[in-house]
Amino acid sequence: MNKRIIWILVSLLLIVSSVHAIGLSPAKQEFIYDGNPMHGYLRIINSEDKPMRVMIMLDGPLSDYIEIDKKILEIDPQDSVRIDYKINTPISLGPGRVESKIIVLQLPEGEKSMVFARLAVTQKVVINFPYPEEYIDSKIAISAPNYKQPVVFSISFTNLGSRSSEAYAEIVVRGPTNEELFRAETQRVIVARGETKRVTQSWRALNPGNYYLEVTVRYANTVKKYSRIFHVGGDEIIIRNLEVENFRLGGIARMKIDIESNTNIPLRNIFGVINISDQRGVLLASVKTPPIDLEPFSTAILTGYWDTQDFEQGNYDFLVSINYGIDTATKIFKAYVGIDSVSFENLPTGQVIQRGGSNYIAILGIIVLVLIAINIYWLLYIKKHKS
Repeated sequence: MNKRIIWILVSLLLIVSSVHAIGLSPAKQEFIYDGNPMHGYLRIINSEDKPMRVMIMLDGPLSDYIEIDKKILEIDPQDSVRIDYKINTPISLGPGRVESKIIVLQLPEGEKSMVFARLAVTQKVVINFPYPEEYIDSKIAISAPNYKQPVVFSISFTNLGSRSSEAYAEIVVRGPTNEELFRAETQRVIVARGETKRVTQSWRALNPGNYYLEVTVRYANTVKKYSRIFHVGGDEIIIRNLEVENFRLGGIARMKIDIESNTNIPLRNIFGVINISDQRGVLLASVKTPPIDLEPFSTAILTGYWDTQDFEQGNYDFLVSINYGIDTATKIFKAYVGIDSVSFENLPTGQVIQRGGSNYIAILGIIVLVLIAINIYWLLYIKKHKS
């Protein structure tokens, strides 16, 4: 059986295998070629409660150069075995990255043919062969946990050339409309042959959202450009206010959640949920609003309806949650529910009371008091002038 057929069978095994009784670590071994033999290892793990029989195979351009002493072995239950291997030199496969695989096949009991292998795991073996003169390979990592913390750009320089080189990077961050928000140059470092050095640069985003990173790596007379879109999270939606309209205990009250977008990307199909609990934490009602779309840095009102039939006067917690796909924004409002009012404790404007039908009575009473005051004034004014 030739190698192509064997590899097809192994690939099928990897695809259909869902329960891994066999494990392998590490998943990758990477080397920089310096003319000397390279040494690697792998650890095969048996997670079954019975002995395991395995076979080791090689695939790829390095197959003829990797030496493994034992290619068929048995592993005790719940045990592991370390296998060391050597990659011989000289090898003339470069310059650049050359990859191969070490395949470990689990063989069923009593079978000696790898065609009937039950499971397969692989380790990737990578050798970086040097380029003539100066050559830097770069990798970029972005740490952006929250817009309230600095975004850290980490750039690694690996010298795959035959001599030392000075390297640095220019960083540009752009917004969603391609406007330039930040530009900086990293520290310049000397990277020796076969060495890796890392430089970092930080930037603080003003808002959550999507941003575009451009990195220009410079060394010797070479310029390499990289680009990437990254997301900065945290507080994409701000809950500004909660109001209750047309409130009368026992009736249906309209609830309005005032929200604001704090991100530079549109938010689609967002909705609010208001969970109302008593002071013991028992959930008594849940109000859900219809979904809406929210444009960047805009405001909106989410509306839901609360059936207060089974509620009594007292203190309640209103937990407001805004679901917008990326995350959930939450805020708790503490309130006292009366017969015709809801008094919130922690709104930006202090205590706010929303009344229902009794508002008209209150307004009428104020008007009557004003008319009485005017009449008294005119009576006193006329009496004074007559006298």
